Amino acid sequence: MVPKLHSKGTSFRGVGLYVLHDKDGAESSDRVEWTDVRNLATDDPQIAWRVMAATAMNADRLKAEAGVKRTGRKSKDVVQHMTLSWHPDEAEGLTREEMMRAAHGAIKALGAEDRQALIVSHSDEEQPHVHVVINRVSPEDGRLLPSSKEKLNLSKWAQGYEEERGQIYCDERVINNAARDRGEYTRGKKDTPRHIYEQMAGNDNRPGLDAIRKQQRARDREIGKRQRKLKSAQKTAWAKLENDHKAHIAKLGERKKRNIEAARQKVREAYRDRWKQQHHEHQAKRRVFEKNEKTLLGRAKNRMSAADLKGAVRGERKGRSASVEFDARSSAGARLEQFNATQKKRDQALERKQRAAENRA
Repeated sequence: MVPKLHSKGTSFRGVGLYVLHDKDGAESSDRVEWTDVRNLATDDPQIAWRVMAATAMNADRLKAEAGVKRTGRKSKDVVQHMTLSWHPDEAEGLTREEMMRAAHGAIKALGAEDRQALIVSHSDEEQPHVHVVINRVSPEDGRLLPSSKEKLNLSKWAQGYEEERGQIYCDERVINNAARDRGEYTRGKKDTPRHIYEQMAGNDNRPGLDAIRKQQRARDREIGKRQRKLKSAQKTAWAKLENDHKAHIAKLGERKKRNIEAARQKVREAYRDRWKQQHHEHQAKRRVFEKNEKTLLGRAKNRMSAADLKGAVRGERKGRSASVEFDARSSAGARLEQFNATQKKRDQALERKQRAAENRA
């Protein structure tokens, strides 16, 4: 038994297209021998992966309904994909029931018994194998499946599975697990690309297979080179697009500022005559006030006017307060202060009207 945990992914559609169809993007599904599901209310594999995707998309809602805080692990890698491969010598007599039993055992080893899973058996390789697609998001409470020690747990399960069946096919795994039990650090082999791994699974040593693997690796290197070149070109194109976009936004911003200033200036020009008129009115009233202050009768007029003006400025009725009347009538300085306050209030009123007009413009 060779279990293989593939890199976690984000797309149930992508892994569904791979496991439910023939290789190289073919629409046919001749290599699919049978399918099965876990914790799903459908036997249709095409519907199954869509339900799994919908469950993952609703993780936050599931957490809220279960009373789980929206904390903890947050990851878009919701797709767990693994392959279980038997040695070619085990092909004879290997039943669907036995393959299902192994798949369920591997799922349990990952602690994913309550997760949705799609199991697909392929018949396109000499060694029997199944693909297991697991939704890492719990359909009960939206929590993400932990990934701690998953490879170690799967390795121990695979060793126990072979021991139970009475034949050890992977001695290196037994040696490594024993070393780990002794507390020794044992690093696993570097992940192998899926298509090469499937050629190597089950300790297949057919003549000429090394040459095929070398060809495949050379092809992979060439594809990798093209991908890097394409990514570099895309990065350059995106950088140019972003810079052009920023420049365009900056131009729009400058144009907006100019338009705002032009609209503001237009209103100010329209109000300029009103300011001139109000200025002349102020000057004329000041001249009358200053002339009145030179005569007894004029001062009397200013006293009456100052009292009225002070009430208007403060919002008070005439004669409401004796102290107000007295202050306004008795002091030349008080009369001048009230005169200036009234003029200032008129200016402020006109300024508010102008600002409102500028804002509307």
